[in-house]
Amino acid sequence: MSGPPEDEPTLAPAEIMAATASMRRLFSARAGIAAMLRAEAALARAGAAAGLIAAEAATAIETACAGEKPDPAALAEAGARAGTIVVPLVAWLRAAVPAHAAAIHRGGTTQDIVDTGLILQLRDGFLLLEADLDAAEAGRC
Repeated sequence: MSGPPEDEPTLAPAEIMAATASMRRLFSARAGIAAMLRAEAALARAGAAAGLIAAEAATAIETACAGEKPDPAALAEAGARAGTIVVPLVAWLRAAVPAHAAAIHRGGTTQDIVDTGLILQLRDGFLLLEADLDAAEAGRC
């Protein structure tokens, strides 16, 4: 696997945070967007379970979150203007699921999505580190 494209903006300085290509991919802009969309999908599932949104809305939101992702450069630019990347991310998601736009982001804050997305990335990063440690322990490094 290769790392993120050279012209792709980063949500965090992955090149100084990560020593391996796998870890840099995990903290690329595309991966950060995917993680925040996973958080939005989870929020929709929880909202449906709590009766805040319809189950069909949650399903449509989850499907959109798992599909095509927005352009990282356009999202970063719009996020800089909005003060947070979540504002244009939610706008993109609402445009992707217009029939259920009112259900998107219901009960969440922009900070919830940023924080949860980052925690999902960190969890996956710990799994990568654990695998590296297991390999080192087994003498496979």
